[in-house]
Amino acid sequence: MPVSIASIKRAEAGKNVLYRTVANLAFFFNIVVNELLDETPFSLLQYTAGQSGDTKFCIGRDWEVNQLQQLYHLSNNSQQTVCVIGMQGLGKTHLITHFLSQMNFSKKQALYINIAPSINTLPLLIRKMLGVTTDTGDDVIRHQVKALTNSPLSFFYLLALLDVPLNTAEKNILDSLNSKRTQEIEKAVAIALVQSCINRNISIIAIDDIHYSQAHELSFIKTLVNHVCLPFLLLLGITNVKQFTFLPSWLALTHKIHLKPLNFTATSMLADSFVGMQTCSSAQWQKEKETAIARAKGHPGILEELLVAKPFTANLPNGFCNTIQLSLNTLSSEQQQLLKLLALIGMFFNITLVDLLISKMLLKRVAHLHNLVSVGFLYPVSDGYCFRHFFIREIVMEQVNRKERQQWYTFTQDIHAEQSIDIEPTYRISDP
Repeated sequence: MPVSIASIKRAEAGKNVLYRTVANLAFFFNIVVNELLDETPFSLLQYTAGQSGDTKFCIGRDWEVNQLQQLYHLSNNSQQTVCVIGMQGLGKTHLITHFLSQMNFSKKQALYINIAPSINTLPLLIRKMLGVTTDTGDDVIRHQVKALTNSPLSFFYLLALLDVPLNTAEKNILDSLNSKRTQEIEKAVAIALVQSCINRNISIIAIDDIHYSQAHELSFIKTLVNHVCLPFLLLLGITNVKQFTFLPSWLALTHKIHLKPLNFTATSMLADSFVGMQTCSSAQWQKEKETAIARAKGHPGILEELLVAKPFTANLPNGFCNTIQLSLNTLSSEQQQLLKLLALIGMFFNITLVDLLISKMLLKRVAHLHNLVSVGFLYPVSDGYCFRHFFIREIVMEQVNRKERQQWYTFTQDIHAEQSIDIEPTYRISDP
């Protein structure tokens, strides 16, 4: 251990020691640095992350990283589940991976996987929990699964989750199980898998982008959350859309970290961290930086796209635009029309105006408006609705044609004539 006797004596006496000493002691005793101190300064966490090779810190996320550290400390004695929640571009994945990188400086290990849309990711997650790769053959997997499980039913069920081919007899046995028995087996399998991770010194299981989960993937995640009482940290990354627009009841007892936009100071610091990637003069870079900061509205992912990816169209972030366009394509023609008319009104629109507009369009309010919220375009506020980010509105506005503008004008004139309500574009920005 590269720590002098004098340094150990200073630590035992409660005197100040170097960050390097604390980090080396933590590594030697196979713990993380916050277990050595009552209150761990964030600068020490940054130091250990830097030692592990993570040089891009979570600027402006000191509180969030500290919360994860405290929950990790609690998970030494009991299972802790924490949800990192926020809209696209707020830095959920970077926060999670940055936190996990701190484990690299200790002998602790972490397991990370992100759920991909329309892809069955569950077999890959379970392979990681089992400690096998995608290249591992079926015979080897069967041998390891048999050693892990304590009943034939658990054995067959885990093989099915891993997409390992079953013979006819094995399939028939699983098909004959009722839902209650299947749930019991899934609990037993989940416990065995987590225990296997703990035995291999894996203390954190991180599952990112769970809003993309298919039904069977979500079932397994629910089981991990509610039925595995073992000492580990379960970390879930969630974009609050679709079934997670409002958190479901099975996550009610979990810890929540709701990511908010960064303040101006943190956003400026983050922009400065990209200075090495500039491809223009200092004066031009400064101008681009100021524009990007103003337009990103505290969203680190959007800021990085504006400064590093160099948007090609209308100064809009390309990746963000692609995601929004994919979401637009999932809407019905009536929902797209409603969204465009709302975009013409402004960033914010009160509930009375929404009611009048929908009645004019002869739409079913609950179904169409709720879907616009669920997909991630709108967000409910106390007296109406607003766009989640003004870029979303700009992207929608880019697709409004002359006919739709005329339709909007006709609607507003009718509403004014019938209700004496003037509709003026509203540019009140509200970033939930």
